[in-house]
Amino acid sequence: MKKYYSILLILGSGVMSWACDQCNAGSNRSEFWEIFSHGQGPEGNFDYLIFGVGIVIVLFTAFYSLKFLIF
Repeated sequence: MKKYYSILLILGSGVMSWACDQCNAGSNRSEFWEIFSHGQGPEGNFDYLIFGVGIVIVLFTAFYSLKFLIF
């Protein structure tokens, strides 16, 4: 029973919800990118390309994993 109380104490303490001060200090990224990146955020077209390719890969794998699980 002590194990469950300690787990609840750790999860409910709010430590995980604190923002990282290094990530927010001096960042000039827009509010949109704050939820996706830490630090500076995308700085050029190549960064946006990497982000877009990552989204395509995630959507591709999610589609096929659901397709093979359902059918």
